[in-house]
Amino acid sequence: GATTRDREVLAINCNADAVDGDSTRGDVSATIDTMVYEIRTLQLSVRFCSDNVSDFVTKFNKFNDLITKITKLERDNESLKNEVLSLNTELSNLEQSSRGNNIELQNVPDSQNEHFVDNFS
Repeated sequence: GATTRDREVLAINCNADAVDGDSTRGDVSATIDTMVYEIRTLQLSVRFCSDNVSDFVTKFNKFNDLITKITKLERDNESLKNEVLSLNTELSNLEQSSRGNNIELQNVPDSQNEHFVDNFS
């Protein structure tokens, strides 16, 4: 049979195992709490990065839209410049053509309220 001393040693060993079990459970619990905190922090960080990427994509799309509009405006501007040049050339030709039928009178004095046609009737 077990002596009193054996029972005391067995009780001490059981208590030591129980204490070790409690401290192990405490260590595991603390580790889990730390992991949960780190996961939540990581989730916030990922959400922040995701929001920033979404903002970047939105701004990038707006930037691309602006580039498309600028490119179209540049084409329109070039087309309008060519049209103005063409119209100026046409106007010069019409003015030159209309001057071809003009008569220039030199050394004829000007008078107030003169009616040119009346002078030749």
